[in-house]
Amino acid sequence: ATSILMEKDNASITAVLTYQGSTNKLNYAKNIRNQGSSPVVLDSMVFTYNSQDQLARADQYIPQTGGQLKKIGYQEFTWDTKGNLLSKQTYQDNDGDGVFEPSIKYNWTYDDKPNPRQYNDPAIFYWSTFWPTGGSANNVLKQMNDYPDNGGPDDELNYTFQYNPDNKPITETQVLGNSIVKYYYY
Repeated sequence: ATSILMEKDNASITAVLTYQGSTNKLNYAKNIRNQGSSPVVLDSMVFTYNSQDQLARADQYIPQTGGQLKKIGYQEFTWDTKGNLLSKQTYQDNDGDGVFEPSIKYNWTYDDKPNPRQYNDPAIFYWSTFWPTGGSANNVLKQMNDYPDNGGPDDELNYTFQYNPDNKPITETQVLGNSIVKYYYY
């Protein structure tokens, strides 16, 4: 099965998502720039899953002349037993020598409240601006951004929730440095 999503920031780019048979497991995705009758593939991702059907790895490719693909990076994901995304480690080949070096690593911690936004669709999880909040069983409390030694200083994004008597979020506040974003749930 295949679905098409419009890129959220650029209407000239679409994402073509191909699933494994009739499952909700994303097998392959590619970003295409629409240029009249000659669409151009910008990049492609191939996804693999662990034995619990959770996203384990995403390999990224760019097209080369002659129709070949070149791998430019990948991401590895780890999960806890509750179904929460614990980490996403990125790897890149910045100098093109075929050696992939660790880049930024994201780590998350969670509360014990059920996440009402959890959904079981790796495609939406991966392409959404709400990851990992949409892909995890509990609500995110903290995101730690661990940069490599030659990157920027590490930082963190903190989340605070207010809950109704049924333990469903009423508000969510995200704090990154001096930036504060508040979400309201109905």
